[in-house]
Amino acid sequence: MGANLVGEDGCVDFDKFYCELTGGLNDSRMACVHKTFSKLDLEGCGSVSSENLRVAYNVSSHPGVIAGKITEDEAFLEFLVCFPDKNNNGSVCYTEFCDYYAGVSSIIGNDGHFDQLM
Repeated sequence: MGANLVGEDGCVDFDKFYCELTGGLNDSRMACVHKTFSKLDLEGCGSVSSENLRVAYNVSSHPGVIAGKITEDEAFLEFLVCFPDKNNNGSVCYTEFCDYYAGVSSIIGNDGHFDQLM
C-alpha cells in the first residue's frame, strides 16, 4: 500500500486505509478534483484559504441550516474540520483537498454523481 496509513497518534487512519482498499480516485474523478481545486486556488499557490472556501462553499442547502438547527457559520465550520490543517495556517493544500475527496469518492459509486457533487 502506497499511502502512510498510520497517523501521528500511532493508529491506522481508517479513511486512508479504506481509500487504499478501494483504489482512491480514478482518472476522471481526479481530474474533477483538480479542476475544482484550481478554481478555488485563486492565487495559484497550491493552497486554498478558509476564507476562499467559505466564499465558494454554499452552506444554505445544508439540512441543518434548512431546518434551522444550525447557522450557516456552524455548517461551514462542520465542513472545514473535514480538512486537516497540518500546517495550522488556516488553509487547505492540494494534497489535503485530494485526500478528503478520495474519501468522499470511496462512498460514491457513480462518476456522474461524484462530478455533480464537486
